[in-house]
Amino acid sequence: MNATITTSTWQEDNQRYLLIALDVVRKTLERRLSMMREGEQANSDEDAVNRVSTALHDAALKMAAPPALETLCALFGLSLFERDIVLLCAGGELSSSFASLCTALAGEGGHTSPTFGLALATLSDPHWNALTPNAPLRRWRLIEVGMGNVLTASPLRIDERVLHYLSGVQYMDERLLGIIELLRVNGDLVPSHRLLVEQIVTLWSQAAKTSPLPIIQLCGDEIAGKRLVAAKACGELGLQVSITSAHALPSNPGELESLIRLWEREAALSTSALLVDCDEMERSDAGRERTVARLIESTNGALIVTSRERRHSLHRPMITFDVSKPSAGEQQNAWQSA
Repeated sequence: MNATITTSTWQEDNQRYLLIALDVVRKTLERRLSMMREGEQANSDEDAVNRVSTALHDAALKMAAPPALETLCALFGLSLFERDIVLLCAGGELSSSFASLCTALAGEGGHTSPTFGLALATLSDPHWNALTPNAPLRRWRLIEVGMGNVLTASPLRIDERVLHYLSGVQYMDERLLGIIELLRVNGDLVPSHRLLVEQIVTLWSQAAKTSPLPIIQLCGDEIAGKRLVAAKACGELGLQVSITSAHALPSNPGELESLIRLWEREAALSTSALLVDCDEMERSDAGRERTVARLIESTNGALIVTSRERRHSLHRPMITFDVSKPSAGEQQNAWQSA
C-alpha cells in the first residue's frame, strides 16, 4: 500500500516538474519572439523566465526521487542545451502553443516543428556538437530528424518512448517486441544455486565501482535453473531481466547494430540486464555464431549468456559459472517443502 502511494505521489510530482520545465522553455521562446518584435526591451519576459526557473528548482527539491527529465539527462550525459532541445520537442507534442511559437519564430515558410536552427538561435548555451550523429541526442535516438534540405532546417520530433518516459510511463520499446521480452520465471533456489547468485551479485557489485561489468556466462543443461539464477541475481541488484534468443537476432549487420543501440537505450531507461539464450544454438551454424559474437562483444551494460557449452569472448571480460542440476538431497528438500 505504501509503495502504491509513493509511486502515485512521484507520478504527480514528476508531471508537475515536467510541465514547469516546459514552461521555462516556452517563456524562453516568448522572450526571443518579443526581442524580435520589440528589440532588446524585453526585460519583463526575462523576469518571467527567471520566475519559472525558480519554480522549477523548488519543485525538484520537494521530490523524494529525481524527476524523469533529470534522470534522462544523467543517463545520457545531456548538456543544458541538449536538455532544452528535448523539452522543445516534447513541448511540440504536449502543447499547441509550442507549434505557434515555432511558426512565429521561424517566419514565413518556416516549420511548425522545432528545428536545430531554431534551437541554436533561441535556447541558452547553444553548441554545434549537439547536432552531430555521435552526440547523445542522435546517438541514442532521443529525437528524430525529419526530411529537409539542410540539417538545421529539418523538423525535429521527440522519440515516442522517450516522451512517455519523461511523463513517468514505463514500457518496453515496441521496436524490440518479438526479439526481446521480459524474462518471467518463478521458483525457489536450491542452496547450490543460491551460492551462484551470491557470487554473481558480489562480482558485479565490485566491478561496477571501477570498470565495465564483465559478461556472466551460465553453462550446463539446467536451462530453468540458469534462468532462475539470472533472475534472482539481477533482482538483488535492482535490475529487471529481459531475454532474447540467439535465433531471434537479425543477421544483417546494420539491423543488428540498430538493435544493439536501441537495447542499450532501453536498458538505461528501464534499468535492465539482457540474457542472451544460446542453449539451443548449434555451434556449427557459422552465420548465427558470428551474429551472437558481435552482439556479445558490442553490447555494453549488464549482459548474461546462457549456453550448454562454454563460449569465449575476445574483447570483453567473461566470467563463467556452471549451473548443475540440483543434487538428490536438494531435490528431496524441495519436494518436501512443496
